[in-house]
Amino acid sequence: MASAEAWLARFPGTAAVAVAIPVEDGRHFVTVAVPGVDPDKAALQSGDGASSDGAAKVFVDPVSRLVVFKVEGAAAAGAMSLRSPAPLGAGFSLQGPGGLRGTTLDWVKQVDGKILPLALLKVHYGGRPPAPGTPLLDGSGNLVAIAYTAAGESDGYALPAEVAKHVVEAVIRDGAVAKARLGLTLLPSNAKPQIARVLVDSPASRAGLQVGDVLSEIGGRRIGDYADAVNAFYFLRPASTVSIKLLRAGQPVAVSLTPESGAK
Repeated sequence: MASAEAWLARFPGTAAVAVAIPVEDGRHFVTVAVPGVDPDKAALQSGDGASSDGAAKVFVDPVSRLVVFKVEGAAAAGAMSLRSPAPLGAGFSLQGPGGLRGTTLDWVKQVDGKILPLALLKVHYGGRPPAPGTPLLDGSGNLVAIAYTAAGESDGYALPAEVAKHVVEAVIRDGAVAKARLGLTLLPSNAKPQIARVLVDSPASRAGLQVGDVLSEIGGRRIGDYADAVNAFYFLRPASTVSIKLLRAGQPVAVSLTPESGAK
């Protein structure tokens, strides 16, 4: 099979192309579906135009638009690990194929006033942003982010590697990408991440969560506002118990919650 930098994702009926990255066992590839394409119809192809060895099964995360290809046959060379590196922040140096260089600017939780379903990294490249799916590495060669889309002439958004880790592990473990259901509602208009509704007989109600509770931490992720909560919810897994910290009438409370598979 082709080397780590030689795989592409093509979308039939369009000229759209994204980079595909072999990860973990070399039989799973991750890429990003560019805007305006049907990610379910993505096709894996090597840089020399050859198809993957055998038909690739396609899995799509509708939230991140991350696409995972699972192939049979020989493993791809140069597969990258998705074992999460240290958290990124502003001023972190990135590198990529062909001498690509970039610097992280900040985490972005909303664009044009719209709260994102998960936080993205904004990266300054000093030149044209790379193609979607391009691997972004730290100084030790670890995959830390994946180019997502352009945000200007020299800036772009990127998905943190933990998003790919979350999706690929779901594909390997469950053979599907499922959303975790909690059974609670927050209102984006509230300044605080305060629970506005708890559904009857839901994971949230069984864990004892109440209307008026203010979330402060979910699975180790600190929660300061609605967008933080939405981002933390994304990384939850059905049937995987998570710890939640909150304030109830100003007093700290800690509970454990086991999400179900399905909608909120």
